[in-house]
Amino acid sequence: MRLATWARLERSPEGHLFAEADEAPKVRAIAEAQDAGHIDPTLPPADVHSMVISLAMTWSPSSLTYTATTKDPDADHERRRAGLAEAVRRAFRP
Repeated sequence: MRLATWARLERSPEGHLFAEADEAPKVRAIAEAQDAGHIDPTLPPADVHSMVISLAMTWSPSSLTYTATTKDPDADHERRRAGLAEAVRRAFRP
């Protein structure tokens, strides 16, 4: 996370942090899911990808509220995972 933050601040202050080619398969998969009616098509696929990544980072080392660790109880990790999955389903449901 620190390296990504450093890359954003020092190397890539705007636009894509990583090569678009690295993210393209994920963005294509989102577009295909939108075409199939599984994901709300009103947002561009790249926006959906960015929002899902941001949600997933909620308990990462860069979290502003709580940094999860391997020392946290398994039940806490499962609760967070389930909550995140439900938030994503609700946010991008067609």
